[in-house]
Amino acid sequence: MEKKRYVVTSTRSASGKTAITAALALMRPSTSGYFKPIADRLEDEKHLVDRDCSLMKEILSLEAPLEMMSVVRDYPGLFRDRTREEFPDKIKERLALQEDREIMFIESGRNYSYGAYVGLDALTLSRLTDSRIILVADGDVGMLEDKTIVAHAYFTSQGADVVGVILNKVREEDLGYLDNVTTPALERRGIEILGTVPYIEEISRLTVRDIARELNAKVIGGEGGLDNVVEDIFIGAMSVTTAMKNPLFWRKRKVIITGGDRVDMQLAAFESDTSALILTGNIFPEPQVVAKADSISVPLLLVPGDTFTVAKRVERISPQLKLDEKSKGLLERTITENVEVEKIFGQ
Repeated sequence: MEKKRYVVTSTRSASGKTAITAALALMRPSTSGYFKPIADRLEDEKHLVDRDCSLMKEILSLEAPLEMMSVVRDYPGLFRDRTREEFPDKIKERLALQEDREIMFIESGRNYSYGAYVGLDALTLSRLTDSRIILVADGDVGMLEDKTIVAHAYFTSQGADVVGVILNKVREEDLGYLDNVTTPALERRGIEILGTVPYIEEISRLTVRDIARELNAKVIGGEGGLDNVVEDIFIGAMSVTTAMKNPLFWRKRKVIITGGDRVDMQLAAFESDTSALILTGNIFPEPQVVAKADSISVPLLLVPGDTFTVAKRVERISPQLKLDEKSKGLLERTITENVEVEKIFGQ
């Protein structure tokens, strides 16, 4: 039986690589395995059990114990406390527990470089496990192109076998541009584009409630909107005049991160499609701001720290993939219709 191994990685955090991995694995459910070396969505702090691993174990009927589907949990001191010598043998031993699976999907950390200090980055994982690389890219047009070019050049310069790139979570208004402009431009650079996948809200929605929980924020207004969906982040650190000239300010379903004392920015945010306001510095806003937030159900999340530090934390928050029978079917159809799957499995 010919073994096929793939490291699925991404140009940045929250790119949707777990959903892509799940969709590909579900096309070969009885022969596909799953391994996630860095557990970054722990079900609890006592056990090495990652929520993505739990999901994949269930949908693929894997027999490997959940604790054996990762090798280390992600925590702030990881790179200080661990060494790269610790993991190669553990990875090989734990992959061997799924030796009966013809296809193995290995999901990298937050992005392709994450974990390099301890040898758990995508390139090192691909070398260690003799795997090909599938790169998932998402983001605004321009940023997506730049990050894809840099990541692909890095892998190919190091001799890695890159299957191709999947452009993921693409907004409806950007689909035409990516298909007609971005994809041809990247392909002229020798980058294989496997497909362009539209954003699928039904399978992976980040809500204000998710962000409030991850930040341990105090909800001081607008509680009725905690289930608002979040698609974008805007850092409101500039003047309101400058902010309102920025197209990102007018994006739908965004959170705006700004200081608790920025009444002007807070009131301006209510005039656009804002899912929530994250107020930094533990500074309570003016009563008029709270009253307005309550009236239109836009949550106010109060957190310590400065605006840019909080923004970095929010960027690392991603929704947990949930797959019932309906959403599994939707995910599989979307990938089948938009990704050249035969280029992955047929090689």
